[in-house]
Amino acid sequence: MLCLGGSQVIVAAQAATVSPHGSLDTECSECHTVGGWNQLREPVLFDHATTGFPLRFGHAKASCVSCHENLEFSFVATACADCHEDPHAGDLGSNCESCHSADRWNNRRRIFDLHSATLFPLTGAHAIPDCASCHREEPPFEFAATPTNCFACHASDYQNAARPDHVQQRFPTRCEECHAPTRWQESSFLGGADFDHALFFPLVDAHERVECASCHVGKSFAGTPRDCFSCHRQAFEQATNPNHRSAGFPQACEQCHGMMAWDPADFDHHEFFELKGAHKETTCDSCHTGGPYAGTSTDCYSCHRADFEETKDPDHQNAGFAPTCASCHDESTWLGASFEHDSFFRLSGAHRKAACGGCHQNGVFAGTPRDCFSCHQADYDQTTNPNHAAVGFSTTCQSCHTQKNWEGAEFDHDLVFKLTGAHRSAACESCHQGGVYTGTPRDCFSCHQSDYDGTTDPNHMAAGFPTSCKTCHGTDRWKGAAFDHDQLFRLTGAHRKADCDSCHQSGVYKGTPRDCVSCHQSEYDGTADPNHVAAGFPTSCETCHETDRWEG
Repeated sequence: MLCLGGSQVIVAAQAATVSPHGSLDTECSECHTVGGWNQLREPVLFDHATTGFPLRFGHAKASCVSCHENLEFSFVATACADCHEDPHAGDLGSNCESCHSADRWNNRRRIFDLHSATLFPLTGAHAIPDCASCHREEPPFEFAATPTNCFACHASDYQNAARPDHVQQRFPTRCEECHAPTRWQESSFLGGADFDHALFFPLVDAHERVECASCHVGKSFAGTPRDCFSCHRQAFEQATNPNHRSAGFPQACEQCHGMMAWDPADFDHHEFFELKGAHKETTCDSCHTGGPYAGTSTDCYSCHRADFEETKDPDHQNAGFAPTCASCHDESTWLGASFEHDSFFRLSGAHRKAACGGCHQNGVFAGTPRDCFSCHQADYDQTTNPNHAAVGFSTTCQSCHTQKNWEGAEFDHDLVFKLTGAHRSAACESCHQGGVYTGTPRDCFSCHQSDYDGTTDPNHMAAGFPTSCKTCHGTDRWKGAAFDHDQLFRLTGAHRKADCDSCHQSGVYKGTPRDCVSCHQSEYDGTADPNHVAAGFPTSCETCHETDRWEG
């Protein structure tokens, strides 16, 4: 009874015990011993990795309470910043493991690798110094706001540089233009390997061998001009063959001179005016009279005005020739001009053999008309078969005439009115009465009104036939018209055999109705089986009746 009662007491005591660790699904014995609640096993059997946070390196040596200040383990965070105070004050975010690891806080190698992914990879001398040389490592720590330009760190090197004096010479503060990241003293500005002079001015030919001071006078580097004339002005002013100043030469020296030497100059005249033919052998002063070169005209007339004015065959000046000499003359010689007449007026037929004076009367060429009538008005006025002026023919002579000769014109009547059937053999005056051609009507009725009026079977006028003759008549002859009744009313069944006057009473055709009841009213009214009128049948007869017969 005593033992039983004792075990009951023990069981009751165990049942009343509540774990301080919250809802932890593990046996107490994995961490605690029977010797006491505050005494941990050595080693602890609990696998911390099952929580998602394995204990490695420094974390494996830490006491449980260093992280679990509250013994309710289920509410412990796993982020580094939850346990470790951020010395960067949030400047680099909360992802501590991007730079630090669990084995040690200052993992220089890892930080070096990570630095290569930033805006400033560590190369040359930058890979050697301690982080504190660029990043202040005393609170407040500075990383994200660290500048990446050279001058921010090397301002003292810039200000103390004496060969040359960077401040005095107003050198740019872009240190990387001359210096490499190995060290400051290895500047290539004065003969080192890193400075690329081509970034400012490429040194080629004679410029490669010249002393720096010849361009950088007084050791002045900033603002050194890059154009040729600024350095070679004296050579320009002293040149006498030709005299550059008096001749008005441009100051763009590179147009004639190379970088090997000032003499000899290699001038490419083609850049201004291409020398061809006789121009290649002429002397310079024949165009550049008195020595001025600048502003010399490049058009032919400016030099050849005397040739233009003195030419008499033909007389260029009095004939009104345009002063565009290149239209007829080439650069070989003034004489022997080759004029391309087709560029103004194409010469074909009789025009090719005609004398120039035939069109260019009194030697006047400028303003010569190019239309036929201006030259051939006399031919137009004198033609009597037919009389062009009297009948009002168009003055566009090429409508009928060619350039071979005036007579023997071939007029294509189809362009105005197509001649078919009997029209092809009809005499011209049968339509063009009195020899009048202009304004001749093109409709049938205007010529065939007498045929229309005289026709009695049927009587066109009385029947009110339309005056569009071609509806029934062809161009072969007036009689024998073929009228297609289907165009107005389709004849089917008994209608095909009916006499015309059964519908067209008293010979009246115009206005003849086309509905059935208008002709068949008597049949409609007289039908008794059934009685159409009494029954109120519709008068649209075709609903029930065919055109063969009324009954049935």
